[in-house]
Amino acid sequence: WSSVWVYYDYYIVPDRMLIYEMMRKGIPEDKILPIGIPIREQFETKTDKSEARKKLGISNRKTILVMSGSMGYGNIKKTLIEMDKFPGDFQILCVCGSNKKIKAAIERHRWKKEIYIYGFVGNINEMMDASDFIISKPGGLTTSEAFAKGLPMITVNPLPGQEDRNMDFLVNSGCVIMVNKRYTISEALYQLLSCPWRCELMEESVRHVGKPNAAEDLYQFVLKKLSAKSAETEKLEPAR
Repeated sequence: WSSVWVYYDYYIVPDRMLIYEMMRKGIPEDKILPIGIPIREQFETKTDKSEARKKLGISNRKTILVMSGSMGYGNIKKTLIEMDKFPGDFQILCVCGSNKKIKAAIERHRWKKEIYIYGFVGNINEMMDASDFIISKPGGLTTSEAFAKGLPMITVNPLPGQEDRNMDFLVNSGCVIMVNKRYTISEALYQLLSCPWRCELMEESVRHVGKPNAAEDLYQFVLKKLSAKSAETEKLEPAR
């Protein structure tokens, strides 16, 4: 790493808490910009929950968004079965992505709770607005979008490598609850649904880590650099 950073002018990171880790890899602090991952403008603002639920045609009550990525990775049906047994009053928005097999299996199952099942959708932003928190893999883009919307997260089924490292940061920053074989979905649900202070702490962390204006901030930074470079070039050009 110490010899690689010279090839790049700047590094964009999700949050300033990652600056020290980058510096340990040999990257100068003045080359690290904690602007966040650029996301679509639909995620920059948040609609009132009741209004978003009305738009989706669902009940106006506690709502949990369950996602498994665009490819429908992970045992999402197993997650839903455990959630369905949990003695809490909530509804579920389940997005299966492009995995038609998983979607069909979930649709065939008889559920006690109200579960709205979707395939690949283009209105995740509206579903996030309608939800109180999200259950998903800790992918970089999904996490950035959820945090921009102010949603705490329960992380499941991380892909080895990048998502494992994402999860380390997210758990230690207080934004997510990590589920594994020893700590189940039910225990995470109990924390968020029965302990208001726990949810409030996570929401506060999400407010600090979320970067809803990342795309605009990056654009303004690049524009400022280009303008400065243009002004410098004009000074060096000989007068005609």
